[in-house]
Amino acid sequence: MKEAAATRRGWGKVLLVDDDADVQNLVSIALGGERGYTVEVCGSSREALPRARTFAPDVILLDVMMPGTDGPGTLKALRADDATAHIPVVFISAGIDRNEGREYKALGALGVIAKPFDAARLPDTLERIRGGESAAEQYPPPELQRLRGTYLAELPDRLAAMEDAAAAIVGAGWNRPMADELLALAHRTRGAAGLFGLEAVSRASGILEEMLKRALDDARWPPSRSPVDLVTMVRAIAAAAARPGKRSRRP
Repeated sequence: MKEAAATRRGWGKVLLVDDDADVQNLVSIALGGERGYTVEVCGSSREALPRARTFAPDVILLDVMMPGTDGPGTLKALRADDATAHIPVVFISAGIDRNEGREYKALGALGVIAKPFDAARLPDTLERIRGGESAAEQYPPPELQRLRGTYLAELPDRLAAMEDAAAAIVGAGWNRPMADELLALAHRTRGAAGLFGLEAVSRASGILEEMLKRALDDARWPPSRSPVDLVTMVRAIAAAAARPGKRSRRP
């Protein structure tokens, strides 16, 4: 069945470039198995080019924000290499707006998938981007439901790590390595929570991410304002996670 499904689809081999292990697992499950895709994953832009050469994917799903070289920079490197220049690239981005979508396509991306997205419909989304017929809507496979349950069980520990990082910044003052660490935690929580249907958690994490990005990008370091707002925002994320009524029914 897997071979037949892959034959129906023009994109049978998918390379996912994303530093978030939750996104890696979720996309692998959503596209693998009976959906008929062969998925390879790598966690950084540094790995993307050599993996694309050896795996020769039909399409690359590329996260926009990653440590080191970001998604647009990685796309530029892929396009500069004769072995990978022809491979279609679809960006995955949290909090994307219409203008950013146009900018990414102007860089040479075939399409953009905004986080949060419905993992169960990801194969159909890819087919629409490719230009083929949309597949019939399907219910989330059990693997996605189990993965969501695992994520919810681990979420308190992830939030505790964010609280510890924010408290450390408040206690010691603005510190760039600690701010970078909290930024990475906020970014991953924003993306993964959105994928698992925790929209309120994703939105609150996105606000924290933007706060930290503005602080880190400011030429005047350290910021003059107190970092206490970071603790307040992390508590807001935890409060959003404690409201089950805000969770959607998506996987």
